[in-house]
Amino acid sequence: AEIALGSLVNNQLTLALELDHATVVCLRECIESNIHPSCRFDVARAYLLHAIFHSFRGNMVRYFKYRRVCLSLLAKVESFAEVHTLYAAIAFHDSWAYLIYNSSEEDLPNIDALFPPVSASAGAHACIP
Repeated sequence: AEIALGSLVNNQLTLALELDHATVVCLRECIESNIHPSCRFDVARAYLLHAIFHSFRGNMVRYFKYRRVCLSLLAKVESFAEVHTLYAAIAFHDSWAYLIYNSSEEDLPNIDALFPPVSASAGAHACIP
């Protein structure tokens, strides 16, 4: 995910898209198998990087989809300092994303049918929208 972002910064769009696709395939396989709890945070962080990658390309639907996957994984992670740092990064990027939509919830992409919202019962920190 980090290399795909670097490729995008260097205007190597074709390489960036290929790396993005390959990484998402690997991450999807990780999600489908039972992830060891110690790896869950790293997979969540990679999904957030993919979300940011797609937001930089203007694909906000994918941003919100990957963000939701990231949040669902973080809801299952035991609390430690890095989790709160990742939540802060999500909140920072969300503020930018919501500015794009003029803070109008009606205009935001509706992804609830594809990825159900993270339930508040999943953890105290899972209530981030």
